[in-house]
Amino acid sequence: MTTHSIGPNPQQSAPSETLLNPSFKREPPPERSFYQTPRPAPPLSDLTSKLPGWARLVIWERVLMALAVGLALVEERRIAAKRIRDYAAETARQVQWGSIHLYADPKMFETPEHTGESKRPCLYSDELIHLGQVLRQLERNAYRPLEGLIASIAIMYGLSIKTPSYVTLWRRAGKLPLPPLPKLKGKRVITVDSTGVKVIGLGEWRANKHCEQIERTYLKFHAIRDVKTGMIIEWALTSSSGEGSNDGQAGTWMVQRLVQEGLEIDYAAADMAYDSGSFRSSVWSGGGHAIVPPHHNAILTPEAIGSVKERNQQVMACSTEEGRAEWKVQSGYHMRSLAETTFSRHHARFGDRISSHLPERQRLDMAYRIWLLNDNALRSIA
Repeated sequence: MTTHSIGPNPQQSAPSETLLNPSFKREPPPERSFYQTPRPAPPLSDLTSKLPGWARLVIWERVLMALAVGLALVEERRIAAKRIRDYAAETARQVQWGSIHLYADPKMFETPEHTGESKRPCLYSDELIHLGQVLRQLERNAYRPLEGLIASIAIMYGLSIKTPSYVTLWRRAGKLPLPPLPKLKGKRVITVDSTGVKVIGLGEWRANKHCEQIERTYLKFHAIRDVKTGMIIEWALTSSSGEGSNDGQAGTWMVQRLVQEGLEIDYAAADMAYDSGSFRSSVWSGGGHAIVPPHHNAILTPEAIGSVKERNQQVMACSTEEGRAEWKVQSGYHMRSLAETTFSRHHARFGDRISSHLPERQRLDMAYRIWLLNDNALRSIA
């Protein structure tokens, strides 16, 4: 039988203080930590005061280097913003780089007169063969498509004549002289550099598809560019390895040829690969100064005169990384990047490959490419 009590339950808790005292006010809860105002960070001097002296020097050195890099970036952006003011003229100049003016004189399709130097007279003029080589480099065509291209040009001019076959184009092209290089006068500032050109072989697809180990052949394209005109005034094509492939040797040969032709050199800028005594002496013999950074482990040469004394001065200036960077700015070494611009133009217009396999044909193709690059550079500054 269940009993029910009428009075208060002793197990029930006592009434709270807020019920007994209506005027009681609860204190607000303390503020949380993320609502509080953050304390200011202590100065750097307080943080580094407990560190040893060498650690404080390292920290301050890193801080100063970061400030120097930041100021250099700001200055570079400021100079780049002022570099191009007339955007219309800059756009016209870039359009001019890619323009091609093709004018084919109908007389070049006529049969030339027989001079009696050979037993068999030529049916096609040298100008027509020269036009074929120019079109072959511009269109990146082989000799068979080139035959159809020349035939279509003859039809465009309304000439119902027989055009040369691809065999004739290939055979006659080997007898043509190489296009000439520009002859400049006065003291010139030049840049020297090299790049790689791949000889087309079996192709990358076959190597990747069938996992074949094919031998990839590369050539080194060395060039000397005139800074003012942007034209290539001397060049060489060597193998990627072996005798004569060294950048210093190729640069020495090219500079010596320019000096023999009567070119006066003011400055010659090149990268560290041209830090050789022969290259520096060839530039010095032409009356110029070589702006070439020495190797990081370079040492001074005692009793130095001429170009060797000039190299000793560069070695002392580039003894530290900060000194090397400052020397590059003060000496104008960064104009060497203009040579990279020339190679970029070559790869963009003709590709980084060459289709011929014979050395004399490779030189012929490269000579026509350089002739076209110089023609565009000459028309852009005209």
